[in-house]
Formats: sequence, structure tokens, C-alpha cells
Amino acid sequence: MDHGSVGGTCDSCHMGQMATSKNVGHIQSSNQCGECHGTRRWDGARFDHSTITANCFTCHNGSTATGKHPTHIQSSNDCDLCHSTQRWTPATGFDHTGVSTNCFSCHNGSTATGKNPGHIQTGNDCETCHRTNGWVPATFDHANITTNCFSCHNGSTATGKNPTHIQSGNDCETCHMKTAWTPATFDHANVTPGTCNSCHNGMTATGTPSGHFSSTLSCDECHSTRTWTGATFDHAGSNYPGDHRARLACTDCHGGNSSMVTWSSPAYQPDCAGCHARDYKQDVDKHGRKPVSQNTDCGGSGCHSVRDRNWD
Repeated sequence: MDHGSVGGTCDSCHMGQMATSKNVGHIQSSNQCGECHGTRRWDGARFDHSTITANCFTCHNGSTATGKHPTHIQSSNDCDLCHSTQRWTPATGFDHTGVSTNCFSCHNGSTATGKNPGHIQTGNDCETCHRTNGWVPATFDHANITTNCFSCHNGSTATGKNPTHIQSGNDCETCHMKTAWTPATFDHANVTPGTCNSCHNGMTATGTPSGHFSSTLSCDECHSTRTWTGATFDHAGSNYPGDHRARLACTDCHGGNSSMVTWSSPAYQPDCAGCHARDYKQDVDKHGRKPVSQNTDCGGSGCHSVRDRNWD
């Protein structure tokens, strides 16, 4: 067939009946075959975009010509912002130097890619942490912050306390530094003695755990800010350990795991018989002294000595 004298358009014949039309695998396009094909050679089709005045999407809309594929990044339909008619791939990216609006005006998940699901909790001021000439690593300068940390790090604007954080108030800067989040430290040096419970109440800061010795005393009566474990208590005074020859275990006197002393014979407290009444013999001793009801102080009148293991 000599196409030299054809005056009509290609598709006036190439419509699938009179002559072959576009095959099933043909790219999306109009029926103006001559825009890409020549009559002397059908393959090696090409299209000259040099004279195009409209934007790409007027043709590359998925109907007239191939549009964006399903895995394309979220973007607007201004193809020529990133692509070139001379070479479709690789995309050259987007020149952000002339952008005057904020990032989120485009990077909102509709016009262009927005924050991914794994992004830390933040507001939508992308440029606060990111740069157009290098998206990673993201950085934020806390040097000029005048408000407290929690005004942003509240779990909404920016990441807040994680679920395993110790019980504490929301004054992050009390323990953390803007230059290094870890390790966290707190200076107890200026804390007034006897006021631990004002913070360590289970709300502002961690309080006593379950099973803790029941007491109304301040934490620093037993604990030290330098080391929390290895708690000790100073029973200053004559009541403890009294004239006992050895250091007693807490439960020897505090049987109920509280600051209350559990006297086995409370009628005789605070004398020796308060705990040792059942150790007395109910008759006159070898020195002719009276039983416990008459002599509640074991060591009184020179009866017993804690230095003598046989109490003789």
C-alpha cells in the first residue's frame, strides 16, 4: 500500500476493520497515529514534545496518553516539575529554591508526599527539622526555645513521655537536657530534707512500691539521693537497740511491716517484758526476785546481762 497519496487520517483506515488498529498492549494514546508513527516505518515510534505549549497532564491523564502509575509518589499533576520531555527517567526532582510557602502547603499527602505513618509526633512545619537540599538527617535547634519542653513534647505536637517512663511531672527540663536527652539526671542537692514525699508521691515522681514498709516518714529517713537501695534507718535514742547485744532485724520489732511496733505483750511496753514476758519463769528466780508481773525490766536491779549468753 502506497501511503504517499493518502489524504485522510490514519485511523480512517486503521480502526481494526479495514486495516489493523492499535494492539492491546499499546500505550494509552489518541487515534492520531501520525503523531508518533511514520508511513515508511511503523516501529520506532516517537513523539516530538518540543512544540507542546500545554502542560503534560492535558495528554498524560491516563486517557489521551499514559498517566501516573499506581506506585507513583503522591504528587500534583504538573509532570514537568520533575520530568523532562527529553528523558522521562530518572526524574530530576523538584527545585525548591523558589518556593515561598511552607512545605506542608504541598507535602500534605495530597498534592505531594506527606509524613509517613512512622513519623514522630510533630506539627506540620516540615522546615523546622528538614531541609530541601537534604531531607535526612532531620535536625531541630532547641537553642532559641523559651517555653518549657512539654509545650511541644506533649504527645501531640511532638513526642511525649513513653509508656515506660518513670512517674514524673511534665517539667522535662528538670531531668533532661536539650543537647542530650539521655542520660537523664536530677540534682537533689537543693531539695529541702524531709520533703521527698512532696514529689515522690506516685504522681509527680515515683512513690513507694507495693509491699513497701508502711510509714509516714520522709523517704530520706531511710534512703539516700546518692543510692536508693541499701536503705538504712537510724533509731537514735535509748529505745533502740537499747541494751541488746546485737543489731535486730526490722521484723523482730515491726512484725506487721509498718512503723508500728508489734509488742507481743503490749501490757508491759516499753519494758523488756513487752517482748520477753513469755521468756520469764512464773516463779521466784534463784536470787529470790519476783516474776515478770513485778519485774518487767529484765536488766533492772542487775538481774540479767545482755553480755552473758546464759542470762545468768
